[in-house]
Amino acid sequence: TTGTVGLESVLRKKPVLTFGHSWYRGCEGVFSVTSVRECSEALREISGGYVVNERRVRLFLLALEETSISWYLDKNYGEPPSVSERPMLVQQLENTLTTFSENTYLAQ
Repeated sequence: TTGTVGLESVLRKKPVLTFGHSWYRGCEGVFSVTSVRECSEALREISGGYVVNERRVRLFLLALEETSISWYLDKNYGEPPSVSERPMLVQQLENTLTTFSENTYLAQ
């Protein structure tokens, strides 16, 4: 899944398999698979009693909220960042999420 149903599932402590580039693929409980082997491994882990850690899901959402860019495409809500600013904003977001993930998940 790549829509919000996956995020809704991990919020309900249900593991999720994604087969694409979902924006929440770094979230606790999300298994991003790109091959039959990875899918089998994920299903084995899930069927072996894997439990979604609610605290980690909430930390992911907190990091997302703290690093998100307010960006409206509707003219009534203001101007979006210029085309030249977008790569820089995306890189900053990627760096922030990577640092958060390393500090949160690797530290535990």
